[in-house]
Amino acid sequence: MGLNHCAQGRVGSTAAALASSTRCPVAVVRGHDPLHAQRQWVVAEVDESAAGDGVLRRALDEAQLRDAPLRVLMAWRSRYTDIHDATAVADGNRLAHAHLDRRLAQWKKRYPDLDVQAVAVHGSTLNYLSKNADSIQLLVVGHERTQGVAALLGPPGYAALHGANCSVLICEPHNLW
Repeated sequence: MGLNHCAQGRVGSTAAALASSTRCPVAVVRGHDPLHAQRQWVVAEVDESAAGDGVLRRALDEAQLRDAPLRVLMAWRSRYTDIHDATAVADGNRLAHAHLDRRLAQWKKRYPDLDVQAVAVHGSTLNYLSKNADSIQLLVVGHERTQGVAALLGPPGYAALHGANCSVLICEPHNLW
């Protein structure tokens, strides 16, 4: 994107292409304030796919390494986009949260000293990130994420994380596990 855009914290198309095409983990590191990071979470974006286990494993290791709480996020969308019923959204959040809790039970036993919490969100991960940007030090996502890696590294992700020092770790492709 050029030097002027990089100075503002944006990531260029070369970095986005590298992150989406590489066969190894890629970290996009933004500013770092060690004192502020001590109060921040590691957030893992998972879905129901098998690739989510690799993301979760890497996020657990990162949270333990950083002595940071882990928030495991599952974003879901309504089947019918014209329905905006608050009860349906609450039920969807409850079901997604229950699914995450069952999935996290085995990991909580392996990491008993780690603060791990499930977070179910109706909508998109970017909405959650924009609301909680000041509380997040690292976002761990899968290489095969449904919305694509470019959404996190391009203008939508930049807008969601504007002003935050949140780094993004993109895990290696699932088929390498």
